[in-house]
Amino acid sequence: MIYVMSDIHGCYKEYIKMLELINFNDSDILYIIGDICDRGNNPMDILLHMMNHENIIPIYGNHDIEAYPFLVLEYNNQMNYYDRKFLWWLSQGGNTTLADFQKLSQKNQRKVLSYLEEFKYYEELTVNNTNYILVHGGLKDFDSNKSLDEYDLYDLVWERPDYDKIYFEDKYIISGHTPTIHIDREMKGKIMNRNHHIVIDCGCVFGYGLGCLCLDTMKEYYIDSEE
Repeated sequence: MIYVMSDIHGCYKEYIKMLELINFNDSDILYIIGDICDRGNNPMDILLHMMNHENIIPIYGNHDIEAYPFLVLEYNNQMNYYDRKFLWWLSQGGNTTLADFQKLSQKNQRKVLSYLEEFKYYEELTVNNTNYILVHGGLKDFDSNKSLDEYDLYDLVWERPDYDKIYFEDKYIISGHTPTIHIDREMKGKIMNRNHHIVIDCGCVFGYGLGCLCLDTMKEYYIDSEE
């Protein structure tokens, strides 16, 4: 089975419970569409678990990209704790990522940094004759004449699409980044499937629960948030 999940944001307990709920095993594939880092307390536990499973495939979220350079500075003992960009990152939830990173051995810190360098920016796949684009943000400045490789990083990771517009008649865009409650209050804590957009950020770290979607069956799975 092929599963997709996003925006775990350090919620390790919910992440593990979800893997148990879907009975995730070596024959399955799980795509995590960004934002493992920041806000929740245990992003390093999630990253260490992911890197030990070749069938878990990471895609960059904005928080993962934002965290990486500061973690490199911390590893090299070069952090400027008064730098404005660093302080901004902390205010956006980076404080939990930094604290969790500091608890790791130097060996595991190196492993985490190397792993973060391996993330993809997007993925395209076909399941049961249905085509999907997996991307954290969602292609706001959509141009049907552009290939995905022609979009810049900001478009793929930070921007938010127009969920009322169908971008591809023959593809579904699966994204995270925006908790579904902020798109439609009736979708609080639920996966949203609308106009060929499937949004799977259910807002776990904000108390709304963690969602996961099986692309083989389109079955939705949910774990209540412990935050």
